[in-house]
Amino acid sequence: MKHRHSSLRRGSMATCLLLVLCLVWVAIPWAAAQDAPAATFTVNSTNDVNDGACDATHCSLREAISAANAAAGSDTIAFNIAGAGVKTLSPTSELPAITGPTIIDGLTQPGATCAAWPPTLLIVLNGAMVGPSTPACR
Repeated sequence: MKHRHSSLRRGSMATCLLLVLCLVWVAIPWAAAQDAPAATFTVNSTNDVNDGACDATHCSLREAISAANAAAGSDTIAFNIAGAGVKTLSPTSELPAITGPTIIDGLTQPGATCAAWPPTLLIVLNGAMVGPSTPACR
């Protein structure tokens, strides 16, 4: 009798363990989705113009930061500036403060990679035109 009781307990434990694993398997994608970026804003221009819109026609870094600040949740600022070689962004005034969780990912610029050493980095932020009052841009 003890032997059968022990077998039943093992069967119940296995069922519970299977149920827990199934719940974890279902919960992991849900949890990952909660941390996923709410929006991606793609910088496609090196100029510092801010016409109030960050879209496929024109999006400067300044516009992307403003759009990310206006969007709820965590956001990503990506890069896709046309042409080969290094792209230098030179803001003419202090960039807006980032007010929410935002990833600025320079490796999204086509051709950029960290697969080899030295890495191929193609986005440069030059704060020389901002002035001495903004040490974060230098």
